[in-house]
Formats: sequence, C-alpha cells, structure tokens
Amino acid sequence: MTDKYEIDFVNIINIFIKKRYYILISILIFIFIGIYNLSSATYKYRVQLQIFPVKENNSLSLVNTSFSLTSVLRGSSSTNLRVGKFELYKAVFHSKLLANEILKDIDLMKTVFPGEWDIENQKWKKPELSRLSNFKNAIKEFINMPIYYPSEPNEERVYNILKEFRFDTNDDNQLTTVYVDTDRPEVYKILLEKLNLTADKILRKKQIERTTSHINFVSELLPKTKQTNQRLSLIQTLTQQQKQLMLASSNLPYSAEIFSDIFQQEKHVSPIARNFLFIYLLFGTFIGLIVALILNHFDKRK
Repeated sequence: MTDKYEIDFVNIINIFIKKRYYILISILIFIFIGIYNLSSATYKYRVQLQIFPVKENNSLSLVNTSFSLTSVLRGSSSTNLRVGKFELYKAVFHSKLLANEILKDIDLMKTVFPGEWDIENQKWKKPELSRLSNFKNAIKEFINMPIYYPSEPNEERVYNILKEFRFDTNDDNQLTTVYVDTDRPEVYKILLEKLNLTADKILRKKQIERTTSHINFVSELLPKTKQTNQRLSLIQTLTQQQKQLMLASSNLPYSAEIFSDIFQQEKHVSPIARNFLFIYLLFGTFIGLIVALILNHFDKRK
C-alpha cells in the first residue's frame, strides 16, 4: 500500500533529463524576458546627506536647585536636550508639519510634480480620470467600497514623499545619513537640501517662541520675589533662557549640522541586474520542470 504512493525521484530525474531541451527553452525564454524588462527598467540612485546632532555648550546647563520653577523651565536645556532636539528633527522630517511648509514653496513643488502646474491659470491642474479608473470606481461604488480620487499636489502627497527618506545612524559617532533611493536624483538633491533647512528652521522657531515665553514669565515673577535664594535662582534661570534664545536666534544650525554635502551615488542601487535575472532564471527553471512533467504525462497516455 505504501509503495503505491511513494515518489520515485529517480524516475522524475530521468523525465527531466529526457525533456531537458524543453526546460532549457523555458529558461532561455524567461532570461530573454528578464533582459528585455531590465533594458526598460527604471534605475534608482541613492541621494544622501550626512549630518550629526548639534552639541550643546555644557556651560549652558542650569544650576541644580531645589526651586521648583527652575526644574520646570530647565526641561528645554537639560542634558537630554542634544538627543531630544535631534530626535525631534527626525520626527519633524517625517511629519505633515514639514510637508505643509514645503508645499508653500511653489517653485520647488513644480519641480517635484512636473507637468501638474497650470501656467495659464497659475494653479495646480485637476487630475483627470482615465476610462479604466472610472470603470474601477463604478465597480467600487456598486459594491459599496470607498473611492479615493487623485488630487493635485497637497499636504498628503508631499507627506508620502517625506516617508521615502530614511535615517541611518552610526552608534559610535552619532553620524547620521539621511538618504532616499529615487529615479530622479537631481530633483531629490534639491528637495533634500530644502527639507533639512526647513526642519531645522521649524525647531528653531518653536524654541524661540518657547524660550521667549519663559523669559517673559520669569521677568514678571522676578520683581514679586523677595527671598534671596529664590531671586538668585530666578536670575540664573533668566540668564540661561536668554542664552538659549541667543543660540536659537543665531545663524548656526540648531538641531542638525551638515557633515558632508548632499551627493548622489554613481552606481544605481536598483534594480541589481544579477539578482533581477536570477529571479527570471528560477521562474524559467520552475516552468520548464512543470512543462516537462506535463509532457511526460501526455506521452504516457498515447
């Protein structure tokens, strides 16, 4: 009973040897298809920028006191500020806040979304639906599925582009590489430069607003405080906040400093011809083996 269902591997191998020309033809056909697809493939190149966290001046750290106001206000300039600012920088880089700011640069958006600007009417063109899209939408409407229509360049589309960028940090020296793989490297080099400057600008602006608010609060509280220790603590806090405001107001990088300029790798990162053709080789071999078994089955029935 068992022998009936046993697989005769020797027989199967003999079948493959007998039908080897069919297997070879299948492999060649798929390799030629792979070469054709490779010739018309879109090649992507890596665009990258190397940055590192802006280091804080240790002399700017607040004096540890028991005064509760100091412990509250020093949150913006504690020893975790360097890490916190850079983590915020990375968070802003993948945020809709940054997407909204970038969207305001119309000239840049015309480059990122070519052919979508209506020169005559000076506004974004409304995307037109193809017949196939209308047909798909009709089916979705019939089965009560949500329908999503294409839109002109907006915050959501820019946000999806921001999500393409990746961060790779060297744990030894905190050197971070911001990179993206794209088939439009020249456009993305311009975009990456703008993103870096705008993300740093957003954090700088928020720090200035927060520090100014702290300074105003402490300045109002100082004349009302009579105890010497508390007044000393307030003065120290006020001095610290003014230094933070000065740093945030300067032209120096606030959260991330450029280590090396934006550049494009000369060699493309995808598709890799060797891996691409190997996949087609596997498909061709698999299909060839299946064809060999099918042909052998029909030969037996003759």
